[in-house]
Amino acid sequence: MKRIFLKMRWAIVALVMISAVILGSVELINESVATASAADISGNCVLYVQSQTGLSDGPATAAGYTEKVMNSKGYRKVNPQAGAILVWDAWQKGAYGAGHMAIITGANYNNKTKQWIITVRHANWGGYGIRSTTFTWGDLYGVNAYIRR
Repeated sequence: MKRIFLKMRWAIVALVMISAVILGSVELINESVATASAADISGNCVLYVQSQTGLSDGPATAAGYTEKVMNSKGYRKVNPQAGAILVWDAWQKGAYGAGHMAIITGANYNNKTKQWIITVRHANWGGYGIRSTTFTWGDLYGVNAYIRR
């Protein structure tokens, strides 16, 4: 009888904990950027961009920030330009399955070479931390730039 009581007690404790996690998850999601530490931002490209631009919470990964999602957040797709948010699709131009996100600090299209030269500031690319990187691409397949409307 004592064993049954202990098993039931642990089952109740587990249900209470699961309920607390489910009910509290909405609040945790809404506070994720506000409570993100400098270490979190340095290791997460989405949190870094959110901290620099005011982009509101959304998908868990950069690849989830599709044109439809960005439009719903008040952004529109543009050619790369300084100040825009650059979003990599999953598995495109060096990004892994989660995609990538950065802030464009400079962009130029070279008509002679037919290449884009885009400099970004971002986190967690090529290792932990925040850095600037310049990319040279002949096309923009798999990356999209957005500015606030």
